[in-house]
Amino acid sequence: RLPQRLRRINSSRESGDGDPTRAAFFLAVAAAEELYRKALGIAEERRPSSGNCAPCSGQSPWLYWGWAPAVGPGRLSGDVRSMEITVIDFVTLTEVPVSRKHVIANLIQLYKYDFSEFADIKSPYGEVGSDGRYTYDGLDSYWHEEGRFALTTHADGRLAGFTLVNRWSALNRQLDHSVGEFFVLRKYRRLGIGSRAAKILFERWPGRWEVGVAGYNKPALSFWQKAIPAAVDGDVEECAGDGKRWAGPVLCFDNRGRKSCLG
Repeated sequence: RLPQRLRRINSSRESGDGDPTRAAFFLAVAAAEELYRKALGIAEERRPSSGNCAPCSGQSPWLYWGWAPAVGPGRLSGDVRSMEITVIDFVTLTEVPVSRKHVIANLIQLYKYDFSEFADIKSPYGEVGSDGRYTYDGLDSYWHEEGRFALTTHADGRLAGFTLVNRWSALNRQLDHSVGEFFVLRKYRRLGIGSRAAKILFERWPGRWEVGVAGYNKPALSFWQKAIPAAVDGDVEECAGDGKRWAGPVLCFDNRGRKSCLG
């Protein structure tokens, strides 16, 4: 396509219908588009040839191919040839043993720092202690209480975030699992990693789920409103918290009937 566009531009210049600056601009746009399409083609070629996920073919049950590998936005510099397309091949979740609790504790500092952006200036939320660190009450319970566990998220083997799962219901209902905390490092956002991690989570631990979202966290609500329906079959109910036990929307679903290849 690019040579055809180049011929059209040259023809326009020779006939006097356009000026050289305008022609050069369209040539640059055509070149950028061609590079982008080629990059997307390469990304699609790297997808598994069938709809089967890695666990179904005898590989590690933690590997998730992501039927549509995450393609990040192109990054353009002065030369359109420097355009880069980011592709993450594997997203994995790993249960964190108590011996590595410090990894979650460290990531929580980044997580709460991000959250502080939404805290009202007069509220106690988003404040650090006198030692300059954020506190997180109840972290130890994720290794000592039934139904609670911690996971780290990895993108192509690199640490990219964490998830805390418990059984606390924001709506005071009977349930199997609730997303206590969910965090993806800024470097790995907008690449589809969070959505793929959510899919692994819900498939690996099917049941009656709740995902409570703080009312002030609009980006998180937008994420979950897209990620959950994409990850589970069936209806997803969005309820409002009572303002006391929970202030904000709560997304609920039950995927116990879904047969998962993750076991």
